Amino acid sequence: NEASSLGDLVEKHRPLVTESYMRRIMEGSVTTDDEMDYIIGELHLNRTGIKYQVLYMEVYPSEDFNIQLDDMALCLQNYDVLVRDALKRHFPDTGYIYKTSDRGFCVLLAAPDTMTYEQLMPHHRQTFTALHAQLLSQLGLWSRGGLGGPNGKVATTRKSYHEAKDAQSHQTA
Repeated sequence: NEASSLGDLVEKHRPLVTESYMRRIMEGSVTTDDEMDYIIGELHLNRTGIKYQVLYMEVYPSEDFNIQLDDMALCLQNYDVLVRDALKRHFPDTGYIYKTSDRGFCVLLAAPDTMTYEQLMPHHRQTFTALHAQLLSQLGLWSRGGLGGPNGKVATTRKSYHEAKDAQSHQTA
């Protein structure tokens, strides 16, 4: 059945399409309001009473982690999936992750719009610290992250993405 195989094809490629949508939102390359409305609808981000912000994170192999060469090759092959799984466990709300580079990941976070930035920060900091500890102890990956400011519209998420990248790049060890 042709319709069934088209549906299977769409479902098979949904993660790729979703990541493409997230990249376009984060980079600000959505060109029309209609296109933005379509993407927001497809990703079910048209939720009332919610504001969004971006966590940007880079991961690096830790020099202190003692891992056998064979295990390191396997770890590097699979770290993308493992990091994504850890991010989804620690920041489960939207589950939208955009891989910006070999080491870079950004996550779209959602919170009630009644929460202030000052209320959100300690929670996100604690969650990121737990994520960092897990990645380091289980995978030997060191992580650094930055958080962008919250905003009420998905269309302005690009600003939070750039703030998060900037915050991550200005951290000191």
